[in-house]
Order: sequence, then C-alpha cells, then structure tokens
Amino acid sequence: MEPQEPALPEPLRGGHKLGAAGLQDVPTSGALEAWLGEHGVRAKEWGCRPKGKSVEDLWKEVQLQECGLELWSVASGEVRPVRVVHVLRAKVCSPQSYERSVFVFNSWQQFPDGRTRTRNALLSEKLSVAEMPLEEHLHEVCQRAVQQEEMQRLEEAAFRIGPGYRYPEYDPEYACPIIVADEQYVEHSLEIVRSASYPTLLTLYHLYTVEIVCLGLPSVDFTSLEFNTPDQDGQRKLKYVHGWVWLEWSQIQRYLFEGSELKDSKMKGSFKDAAGLTSWLSQFDLELAAWGTDQWKSTEHLFKQVESGETQLEHWGRHDGVPLLMRVVHVVRLEVQSSDPRLLGKFLLQTWQQEPSGSIRTVNRLMTRTMSTLNLPFDDQRLREEAAKTVQEKLGFLVDAHFRLGSCSPSMLRKLENSCVQILNASFVDHHISVDESPSYKGMCTLYHLYDMHAECQGLPFADFASVTFEASPHPGQESDQSKVRVCQGFRWVTWPLCIDIWQSQAAASHRRQEALTDVCRQQHEVVLATEQAASQLSECLERLAAKARLQGAGEGDPDLLASVRLVEELQDCISDAVVLDHATISTTSLTQALPPSMVSEMGESTIVSKETLETATLRRMKLMQRLAGIHEELATPLDMLPTRSTGSCGSTIATAADARRGSPTRHQSGETSQSMPARVEEAFANADVDGSGTIMESELESILHGLSSSLSPRSIRVALAAANASKERKVNYRDFIRWLYEDGGDVARQDSSGADSIA
Repeated sequence: MEPQEPALPEPLRGGHKLGAAGLQDVPTSGALEAWLGEHGVRAKEWGCRPKGKSVEDLWKEVQLQECGLELWSVASGEVRPVRVVHVLRAKVCSPQSYERSVFVFNSWQQFPDGRTRTRNALLSEKLSVAEMPLEEHLHEVCQRAVQQEEMQRLEEAAFRIGPGYRYPEYDPEYACPIIVADEQYVEHSLEIVRSASYPTLLTLYHLYTVEIVCLGLPSVDFTSLEFNTPDQDGQRKLKYVHGWVWLEWSQIQRYLFEGSELKDSKMKGSFKDAAGLTSWLSQFDLELAAWGTDQWKSTEHLFKQVESGETQLEHWGRHDGVPLLMRVVHVVRLEVQSSDPRLLGKFLLQTWQQEPSGSIRTVNRLMTRTMSTLNLPFDDQRLREEAAKTVQEKLGFLVDAHFRLGSCSPSMLRKLENSCVQILNASFVDHHISVDESPSYKGMCTLYHLYDMHAECQGLPFADFASVTFEASPHPGQESDQSKVRVCQGFRWVTWPLCIDIWQSQAAASHRRQEALTDVCRQQHEVVLATEQAASQLSECLERLAAKARLQGAGEGDPDLLASVRLVEELQDCISDAVVLDHATISTTSLTQALPPSMVSEMGESTIVSKETLETATLRRMKLMQRLAGIHEELATPLDMLPTRSTGSCGSTIATAADARRGSPTRHQSGETSQSMPARVEEAFANADVDGSGTIMESELESILHGLSSSLSPRSIRVALAAANASKERKVNYRDFIRWLYEDGGDVARQDSSGADSIA
C-alpha cells in the first residue's frame, strides 16, 4: 500500500522545491557555510549556545547521508534552505499478534552507566538519503532496523544493568533470531520544526510508519541490547538496553499522545468540500473504507460538523511517535441542582435516552451539551450562557418518568407546553480533557474538553421525570418544530453515593456479561478444536480412498472423490482461520493497562505524592489557620459561647477560647476526648478552602454546616444558610462565616440552649 503524498505544513505550504544540494555542491564545511550564507542563514553563530551544533556537525550529517539539503520557494516568494531528515517508525509484531492488532512497544531505555529513562515509543530509526525512495528499499530498511539496530541482541524481560554489574560485551558470533517475514507501508507524514541545534535553519521531517511482521519474536515481554558502530579500535560498545512490552494498538496510541505537540489544526473554512477533507484524511492511518457503513458516520458528516463549528480537527505528533489525528469536541457538563430545599444535596443524573427510531439505551451521565468551537475561548460569561442554553434545550419540555416516544402521537407532542424551568445561577468548577477512541469515525481518536459547572434551577419537578428535545428552529425568531423530535431522555434525582452505587452495579453487570461471553467463547473453542480433529481424520480417510483408487487402476481417480478431498482441504483452511481468530482474547482495559508500563512500575515502586508536595500543603494549611485565628481576635467572637448539641443528659459540652488557642481537648462525661468548638469550625473551613485563599465557594457552605450539625444548634445552621442565600457573592470569606454563625444566629441559638436536651 502506498499512502498519498502528504500535505505540506507551514511555512512551506503553497511553496515548491527548487532543488537539492549534495556533497558535490558543498564538498567542505566552509563551502556549506558559504552556501547557507548565500540563502540568508548566518551559520557563524552556530555552536555557541548550549547543546548547539556547528557547521562542521551539519556537514558530517550531509557527508554520512544522515540528512539532505533542499532549496524551497515559499508562498511569499522567499527562497529558504531546508534540512531534510527521514525517520522510520515501525509497528513490530508477530503473525499471530498482527491478527489481534498487538505490537511491541519500547517503554524504557537504560544507558550503560545504569541510568534509566522513559521512552514510550515505537521502534524508531533514522534513515539515510541513499535509502530514498523508501518504497524501493523497504525490505532492506526493515531488516536493518530490526536486526542491526534496536533489537540486535535479545534478553529476558528482567535484564537490567545494576550497580557493580558490567554490561555485556558485543558478541560477533551472536545471530539475531528475528526474521522479517513481511512489511506494510502504512503512512507518510511531514513535520517542520525550527531546529534548536541549527538556529534559523528549518528542518523538514519525513515520518514513515511501517508495519513489520517478524518471526522469532519472544511471545512475552523482553529486553534487547543495541550496540554502537565500531570505534577507531574496532570495538562496539553498548548504546542502550531497550525494554519491550506487548500492547494493543489502541493503548499504544494513548501512550504516544504523551508529550505530543500540536502540528496542525483544521476548522471552519479549512476545506472546500468533503472531497478535500477526504484527501487530507488519507495521509493518516484511518479505516476510511468503513466510514459511512454500519454504525460509522461518513466524511460528509464530519465535514458538516467542522463547518458548523461543532468540532475541529487537530494533528498531534512527536518525532518518535505515530502522528495522531484528533477530533476535538468542547462539552459543557452540568451538575443541575434544585432550589427546592426538599432536594438539598441532590442533583440530576440522565439515566436513559431514546432516539426517534425508538431505540433506548442506558447512559447514566450528567447533563451535557456540545459547544461551538467558533466561540473559543470560553470565559466565565460564555460558560454561563452555555449553561443557560443547555438547561433551556434539555429541560424545555418535561413529561412524566414513564413517557416513551412510541406510545405518543404527534398531536400529543404538539400540545406539550414549555416547562418554564429557569437557571438561577451557574458557576464554573473545573476543566479537564479526556482522550478516547471515536465512537463515530473508525480509527480516529476524540479529544474531549470537559467544562464542569454547578447550576441551580427553579421550577424543576420534585420527583424523577423525562424531557423531550425537539429540532431547533431553522430561522431565528421562529418556534421549533415540535413534530420533529431529536431525543427523549430520562432524569433521576441522585446523590454522589447513589451515583457510585449505580456505576458499581453497571460495572458488575458488565463483568457478568463478560464472563458469560468468555464462557461461550470457551465452549465455541472446544467445538472448533473438535471439528478440526474430525476434519483431519476425514481428510486422512479420503486420501487413503484416493490412493486405493489409484492402485486399482482408476487413473486420476473418481472425480467425486477428488472434489471431496478438495472441499475437506478448504474446510480445514476455514477451521484454521477460525482457530487464529479464536485466540484473540476479549478483555476490558484496566487502569494499569491504560498507563504506560514504565509509569505503572514507577508508581508501584515509589511514593506517588512527593515529600515536597506534602510539606507545601502542610505549610499552606498552617498559614491559613493562623489567618483564621487572627480574624477571631479581630472580631472578638467568643466561639466557645456558640451552643452545641448535648451529648448526654447534662446538656451541651462547651470549650473555652483559651482551650481552642492551646489546642487543649475537652472531655464529655462519657470520658471521650473531643476537639474544641473553635477548632472544629476552623478545621471545617480550612478543609473546604483548597487554595488557601481564605474563601470558599457558596456551594461548600452547606456541607460545612451539615458537618458541624452535631456541634451547632439547628437554628444557627438555618440562619447561616439563609444569610448565605441572601448574599450575592459566589464566594464566602471566613469573616462573614463567623458573623452569620454568631452575630446573626447566636442570640436565637442561645434561646435554644435551654432546650438542648430536647433538641438532641
């Protein structure tokens, strides 16, 4: 397979190559410096910076054919010299693992002195200019990359260079057992970087991805030794120890994304039509033939999404990794709560979704909506507007929880009235990204930008319900067509513990289905093996009959008998293919499988949270507690006078302010030690103040007060909550927190103290 010629990236896009300069044009480093100067590159300053290289180094690369030199005319008409480097990235596998899309992955490297570094890359090898064009030298290049470079000598997976252990010497008698059986040219992409080694000189990387099917590869994880080329004395010293693991291709793609850089971005107006998009996509390793069939969407659909701003395409990559094409989607995700006090602490979870076709599926997710990339970047105001649009769209028309599209008529849908659900406030919480395989476009990854928000609404039902979303109006100012249903969705009021129970139940059900499927596959495997054995016996029987017929002088034999032999051979081939497919294990990716092996190993051997991080957090907490104590003294608030619930028949237990400052515990009559009242208030506030700013989000106030419910009177809690709701600020500082508890609620609370026993 020969991939199409890739598109040129900036700044060469729209330009063309004028020619190339070889060793005959620059026979010396001085001639090379003069050639560069003629075309605007000042090379005299090279080599002065740290890690910088000189003109002599570049000339040696040209002499050894490690790179080429080209002259390009860019779109502006300027002529620029370009350093050209060719790199091979190989997806190495065995014939059996190739059927399952499992390849070896270089997870780490070790230097001869024992130092180890994370690699997380495929087999990578720089190619020489003499090996171009690659199609004509593909087999020889693959053999060299495997047998003579990174996999020169195989060792067991546990092999390491430890303290006092001398690394192995090069053995000229050792023959690498790996044989290249086949190779497939997958893709060719281009990247341009401004070289740090040679300032002001552009470097054009030709990146070739090839699948290499090998015989003799270990079936388990292993290591390999790579040796340098012979030195002046003819000695070949160890260069690297490579650690190799077997991984599914979908996992490898995620690991290669680590440390990647954005190379190109495509959005509205980037393509003239869907054909232009298809041409650009063809440079990537995508299964475009499957697009538009079965459950997969077409390139025309993706083109419409790009043009509407629903998504954009980003090309990510790094020099030692396969380029990744990302479909980028920005999603706002709402934790919707009700202003009804009866639903305090609960939020909406979408549990199911029904399409117009009638199909229903379980989703169990928060309320989400895809945002237009045309509105980037998203600030607080934009996010609040998107939250309001999400509520209006998802909760515009409410129905009962048992409503289903198949049981209603179009006239019923037209009679639905707007729910008048209104959003009171919305606050941004967090932004993070998630990468997953695209469920719509085969072979592509989707990069989700998730914007989490809290939203409080009024007018929501108290019980569980469903909603109907209609197609939006094609023209502004017109009502949506209520006969065109987009989706029907069910909502349930839940708490976070209940969510965890739901997801655990879902995981358990999935595990049971997995076990049942595995059991069925095991039974089918036994049937296939039995069929294979019976077919083998039948083949032997037919061969004996054919031989007997030939001995009896039947010439070429009975045609029916020969046809039977041929059919049995075809049956054996089919059974053999079935056995190969049957070896493909059905598995779900665990957390450790989703992380690079070297990272999992490091997490298992060392502390995940560093000592410096813990010390910084402790210091920040100490400073915050000192600031809170200073506010106490400034307000002269006797927190010890706040009434607490009684823990026994003798009324409330009260700590003095002096006890709080000394940190001295008080004792209940039962003999148990407890924290003083001010200390409990300070600690609750400090736990919620994650950034040490002395303020907390208003939404955190309820959880703090409920945590102190065993210490404060119910009236104090109610007064503080009412004051917080009346405040227009989204953040609460410690000064207001204390004032609401004492100055606003204290007098009323003290009236309750006489009835502390009854309250308890």
